[in-house]
Amino acid sequence: MKFLKFGRKPNVAILSLVFLISVAYSFILANKRYSNFEYGKFDLGNMAQMVWNTSQGRFMEVTDQFGTNMPRWGMSHIDPIIAIFAPLYLVYPHQMLIVFIQQLVILSAIYPLFVLVKWKSKSMVASYLIVFSYIMYPAVGFTLVWTGFHGISLAAPLLIWLVWYLERNNFLVQAGLQKKI
Repeated sequence: MKFLKFGRKPNVAILSLVFLISVAYSFILANKRYSNFEYGKFDLGNMAQMVWNTSQGRFMEVTDQFGTNMPRWGMSHIDPIIAIFAPLYLVYPHQMLIVFIQQLVILSAIYPLFVLVKWKSKSMVASYLIVFSYIMYPAVGFTLVWTGFHGISLAAPLLIWLVWYLERNNFLVQAGLQKKI
């Protein structure tokens, strides 16, 4: 985690512990929902079927409500981001794999959030409070445990990582859009 430049190793250890506990807890709850057949067809079933079919050479195919195999773009919406999971299905073809990856991506946002708040506020307390509020935010918990998999849920954490990357490399200063302080 050297690339995050925390400044102190205890912060990395604390955040990593929080990350691991959050991933484990949310995955246990999500797996319980999966084992009890509580995930719906559209939440996890169609997404897992598209990843499976893509890994087998049938790009983005899914069975529609009438029993016809057709490409996803012929139905309600398209999630091309899930095609990147197809190679992982060659190694471990299980529906919960994409849920686990979604949880990892969503919860990984605590690292750049912590650093961004520390850079801007110069306060460790504020940094930890923001991380805590992100993890405890009801929409995050709902997405982690209740919804199965949705490609759009990867957007927010990836944008947070992008902001961290731009701030780390002084993008606005280098582009001449902000004065260096």
